[in-house]
Amino acid sequence: MDKRRASYFTTAEQQLLMEFYEEVEDTIRKKGNTTAIIKEREKAWQTIADRLNATNLSGHKRTWQQVKIKYKNILQAVKKKAHRTSTGDGPPSQDMTPAEELALHLSKVRPVMEGIQGGTVTDPVQATETVRQVSGKRRTLLEPPEDDLVSTLY
Repeated sequence: MDKRRASYFTTAEQQLLMEFYEEVEDTIRKKGNTTAIIKEREKAWQTIADRLNATNLSGHKRTWQQVKIKYKNILQAVKKKAHRTSTGDGPPSQDMTPAEELALHLSKVRPVMEGIQGGTVTDPVQATETVRQVSGKRRTLLEPPEDDLVSTLY
């Protein structure tokens, strides 16, 4: 068995990976743990790998496992950069690659909590706005909880 390290993904490969991922995202993020769903996910990752290999930008063939790990690594890098920026722990993330920008856009579907930098909460919060609940790609606006419910929580 060959123990050499796999070659680095080029910036162009990373960009293509994210674009191809966006096309099969629904399949990969499908809920469930049945054998059929797991096989569908593997097939989707294999499709991405096949398309990357067909472009052959770097001359290296990628397995679906390598592609999946690279995708997760891109997401992790984006989360670190976004967190560093949101906590004031670093400069704005102008150094994101196009692949990371796309990953950030794709992850925006999930709800994000925002607050005041350096602020703390000492009083109960009164619900004044509607809350967004994200389910897949559908957004449902929920009514704010009753004041009685909020006061019983605190």
